[in-house]
Amino acid sequence: MLFGVSYMNSEIEGSNDIEIWNGEFTEFNLFAELEIFEKNDFEVYAKGGLGSVNFDAFRNLVFDGGQVPLNSYSGTSSKILYGAGATYQISTRFKLNLEITRNIVNHDGFEGWDYGSGEDRFLYQSIGISYYIQRKESE
Repeated sequence: MLFGVSYMNSEIEGSNDIEIWNGEFTEFNLFAELEIFEKNDFEVYAKGGLGSVNFDAFRNLVFDGGQVPLNSYSGTSSKILYGAGATYQISTRFKLNLEITRNIVNHDGFEGWDYGSGEDRFLYQSIGISYYIQRKESE
């Protein structure tokens, strides 16, 4: 089992025929990864965690860019995340990483629309390469 800390500062946006939504957020998470399967240099894991998110969300009209009054939100909220990932050891120093997590923010205004659900959700997908600075050599 692996325990970790993550930080992200990001911008997100969306639109429909009437409105454009722009948002930005900063999140901090504590998470754990549990190995489910490992064979040769390939590993699959499950991930879960808790965190907090600080966000600003703004809605503007498409036709003139005017801000929609009373429908822009700023705040801080708790969140949970869960998902899965896979890694492949390319060499002794490099590893390829793939991951997807579902994030549930405990505030309905995170994306600028508040429909009374009490929460908003988003997916986070990533691909990356890890480099081992120091690695214990096998005997």
